[in-house]
Amino acid sequence: MGALWWLKVPLRFKELRRLRQILGVLGRHGFQDVAYRMSGIRGLGWMAKNKADEQSHLPMERRVRVVLEELGPTFIKLGQVMASRPDILPMSLIQELEKLQDKVPPVPFDHIKVVIESELGRPIPEVFKSVDEQPIAAASIAQVHRAVLLDGQDVVLKVQRPDAQSIVTADMRLLSIIAQGLEEKVPEVRRYKPKELIQEFTDSLSEEMDFIGEMENLQRFRENFKDEEQLHIPRPFPDLCSRRLLVMEEVKGTKVTDVVTLKQKGIDLKAVLDTGLRVTMRSIFEFGFFHADPHPGNFFVEDDGSIALIDFGMMGVIDDARIDDMAAFMVSIITGDTDAMVNLLLELDLVPDGVDLRRMRTDIGRLLVRYKNASIGTIDTGQFMGRIYEVMGRHNVSLPADLMMVGKAVATLEGIGRKIFPDFNPIDYMKPYLTKLYTERLTDPTRQAAQAYKAVNNLLRLVRDGPYDIRRLLRKLRRGEIQLNCQSGSLEAMMHSQALHSRRMLYGLMSIGSGGLALYGVQVLGYDVWTVGGFAFSAGFFILLLYSLIFKE
Repeated sequence: MGALWWLKVPLRFKELRRLRQILGVLGRHGFQDVAYRMSGIRGLGWMAKNKADEQSHLPMERRVRVVLEELGPTFIKLGQVMASRPDILPMSLIQELEKLQDKVPPVPFDHIKVVIESELGRPIPEVFKSVDEQPIAAASIAQVHRAVLLDGQDVVLKVQRPDAQSIVTADMRLLSIIAQGLEEKVPEVRRYKPKELIQEFTDSLSEEMDFIGEMENLQRFRENFKDEEQLHIPRPFPDLCSRRLLVMEEVKGTKVTDVVTLKQKGIDLKAVLDTGLRVTMRSIFEFGFFHADPHPGNFFVEDDGSIALIDFGMMGVIDDARIDDMAAFMVSIITGDTDAMVNLLLELDLVPDGVDLRRMRTDIGRLLVRYKNASIGTIDTGQFMGRIYEVMGRHNVSLPADLMMVGKAVATLEGIGRKIFPDFNPIDYMKPYLTKLYTERLTDPTRQAAQAYKAVNNLLRLVRDGPYDIRRLLRKLRRGEIQLNCQSGSLEAMMHSQALHSRRMLYGLMSIGSGGLALYGVQVLGYDVWTVGGFAFSAGFFILLLYSLIFKE
C-alpha cells in the first residue's frame, strides 16, 4: 500500500503498479516534467527520469494520442470523450484525438457465452438458432456477434465483456486520483479542467455500459424518425435485452466511406448526403436528441439508398431553450451576422466583465467575413469552429460545450461528403434549413405565448415568494450569517441603481407577459375588450420601460 502525499489517498498494490506504468509512459514520450511532478511519493520519481524515446520530438498533440493508445482501452475512450470538448481543449489536440480507435483483442467465445446465457437466464439454443462465435467488432466494453433467432430473424448481439465492469471501476478511481493530482501539482493543465473531464467521462462511460439505456435510445430515435423513409434504425428486441446484452436486428449495408462499392451499386450519393444532413439537423433542432458519436463507422448505406445508423450508446440531449440558442448561433455564422452573435453571447451572460466588446466584435467579424467569402471547396467546417473557439477563448468567453455539437456533426458529414464530392459544401443545405427553422421558432405564436406564460408565472411566483424570502434574508442578517462588503461607491447610489434595474425588469416582464397573454387570448376568444385591453396594458408598460431607459428614472 502506498499513499500520494499530495492527496493523502491510499493506493492498492495494483493501482500503485498501474500508476508507475502511467508515469513511465509519460516519461518515455517526452512528458518527464509532468510525470516527475505527479510522482509525489518516493519510489515513483525515478520513472520521470526515464530517457525519452525517439518519438519525444513529435508534436505534443500526437504524443498525447500515442500515450493514450499505449495506456489501453480506458484511456482511449477517455481521449474520445475529450475530443468532444472544444470548449476546453485546443482544436489541434481534438483533431488528433479523433484518430483514436477503440479496438482490442476479442474475448474467447466461451466467456462471452457465459454472459449471454446469464443475461438471458436460459441456454442459447432456447433463444437462438445459431450464434457466430467470431465477433464482427471488439471494443473495450463490448463485442458484437451475429446471430439468428429461432424464427429466422438475423440479429446482432452486443455483449459486455466479462471483466469490463471491474476494469472500468478500477480505472475510474485511478483516473480521478490522477486528475486531482494534475490540478494540484501541474498548474499549467488546470485550464483544461482535468477533474471536470474525468467526471464527464465517468458519467458517459456509466451510461454507455448500461445497454438498457442504449435500447431505449434506439426506440426513441426510431419513434422520432418514423416518417423518414430513407433512414433505417435497427429494431431492438426488448424481451432479450438487459444491462449487459443488447439484441437488435442486423444492419446489412455498405460503409458510407466505401465510395467505390456504393458507385458500383448505383447508389445516388448526393441523395445519401442530403438524407444524412437532414436527419442530423432534425435530430438536433427538431427533437433535441441526437447521435453524440457521429463518426463514419456508424453510418451504413443499404442497397435501396437508405442510411442506417448504429451505436446509440452515447446520445446528446438539448432542451428547447438551448435549441433556440444553438439555432441563433448557427444562423449568425452562416449569414455572417457579427452583431447577432455578439448580442447572443451577451444575452446568455457568457461575456465576463471587463471584456473589450469592440475588439471582440472586430475579431469575430473578421472571422465570419473570411468564412462567408471563402470559395466552395476551401471551407473546413471543423477548423472554422475551432477558430471560433480560439477567438472566444482569447476574450475569456466560455461557450457551452453543446453549442459545438452542431459543428462537430456537420464537420463529420462534411468529411464524409468530400470523399464523395470534393466540392461538397454542407452550408448550401444548412443555410435555408436553419434560416427557415429560426424564423418559424421566432414567429410561432403558440411558442411565444407559452414563453410569455412562463415569464408571467415566474413573475407571480416572485411576487408570492418575495415577502417570505425577504423575511428569511433579514433573519440571516440578524443572526450574522450574511455579511455585506461594499468596496466602492455610495450605498445610496447602489440602492438607486438596483431599484432602477428592478423597475426595468418589472416593466419588461409585464409588457411581455400581458402581450403574450393577449396574443393567446386572440387565438381563443378573438378580438374583444379583454384582448384589446391586454395589448393596451402591454403597450403602457413598454412605454414606461422606454422612459426608464431614456431618462434613467
